[in-house]
Amino acid sequence: MDEIKELTTLEEVKAFSVPYRMKLLDCMYSFKSPATVKNIADKMGETSAIIHYHVKIMEEVGIVQLVYTKTINGIIAKFYEPAAKQFRINHTSGKVEDKDKFKMLNETQKTIALTYEESKNNFLEQLEKTDKKHNGFVTSDEIYLTLEEFSKIKNEIMDIYKKYSSHTNNDGKTRYKTFFSIIDLE
Repeated sequence: MDEIKELTTLEEVKAFSVPYRMKLLDCMYSFKSPATVKNIADKMGETSAIIHYHVKIMEEVGIVQLVYTKTINGIIAKFYEPAAKQFRINHTSGKVEDKDKFKMLNETQKTIALTYEESKNNFLEQLEKTDKKHNGFVTSDEIYLTLEEFSKIKNEIMDIYKKYSSHTNNDGKTRYKTFFSIIDLE
């Protein structure tokens, strides 16, 4: 699995930006190892046919990859994993044709909007369900940074994600949903 995969074509971005496929990717990451379509379907409470359809589309554009096959009771089981730990949409690469740039930007905006909406909904749902004193927090502010400071903050946040994303639920820890964004307002 690569660290980062850049999505540079409209086909890749369209395959990635479907909300159901984002959930499917999240499910695949939760296994911490390659999984079969059946494993994913069972965990998501879906049929294997639906999962197979979406996995094939994502495999065709390189979002997921077949890692290995194994014969189990005479049936060849295919084990898949995401192609990267992170996906980055790059609509400014030289690979994007001018006619597709607007479409790609539109798909990117939909993906970002869905990510924000899902994170907001997760937060609000948990806030309603829990009576814990320390169940989460939200903060928002404008800060002034040099390009070097911006890069440093971004790298520090990514290091935090890398440090904690390898933990599984089996070690007695509580699962948390995180969301972080930072953008130049100039």
